Amino acid sequence: MNSNPLVSIITIVYNGERFLNKCIDSIRDQSYKNIEYIVIDGGSKDGTLDIVKTYCNLVKVLVSEKDEGISDAFNKGIAKATGEIIGILNSDDFFYPDTIETVVDFYNKNEQKKGIYFGDIRYFDDDMSYIRISDLSKMWKYMSLNHPSVFVTGNVYKEIGTFSKEYKYTMDVEFLHRALSKQVPFYYINKSLANFRLEGTSDLHYKDMYKEFYKSVQTYNDQGLSTRFWYRWSVFKKDVSQTSIGQFFYKRKHLLAPLLSGKIAKG
Repeated sequence: MNSNPLVSIITIVYNGERFLNKCIDSIRDQSYKNIEYIVIDGGSKDGTLDIVKTYCNLVKVLVSEKDEGISDAFNKGIAKATGEIIGILNSDDFFYPDTIETVVDFYNKNEQKKGIYFGDIRYFDDDMSYIRISDLSKMWKYMSLNHPSVFVTGNVYKEIGTFSKEYKYTMDVEFLHRALSKQVPFYYINKSLANFRLEGTSDLHYKDMYKEFYKSVQTYNDQGLSTRFWYRWSVFKKDVSQTSIGQFFYKRKHLLAPLLSGKIAKG
């Protein structure tokens, strides 16, 4: 048994020079070193590629070309990945120094190996931060797992496929819903594994995001009135969080922001 499995980490980026250094530094500074780092660039026009090239000893694969969207970029990275375990880290997010070591330790202790490993995640912006608890049982109601804290064994992608190009914002959710419907095993790691910067693409286009989310629910586990209720309830709560009152509390009280956003948080 290989106790030192290769872990592939994929970062997709387009004009991401603002936060990319912190993202890549978090890969460089991992306590676990058997990492295959893959960067998929969508043809950036800023200084993104100059930054990536300064990490030439760390980046094993670099692809820079126009893509058909986020799903296409993810899939390009997965096609290049050769690791037993594959993770995806956004260009504006970052790992803790022991994130990959934590996942590998859990993986090594698991006799079955194959499956999807997930942990908690830290949400943050310039005004606040909090730890969001991942809850697989809520996946049919709202986005209760985030892909920076999700690691998938390579054989799962081979068995059930990669990311659907039909989804512009919630391709990660559709993949997880598909995995649940195909009874792929999920394993919870009781620890925060990644730092997720708020106000990304899906957060800025939340109404489109929720439409896609519940399209996936209807595809894999439609519960009729319950599905429609959770869709409307999620949009309502997000609408409230976007009002001046919601923003006031969002910026001043970290426990209320998760409540308004439909998230479960601790600490």
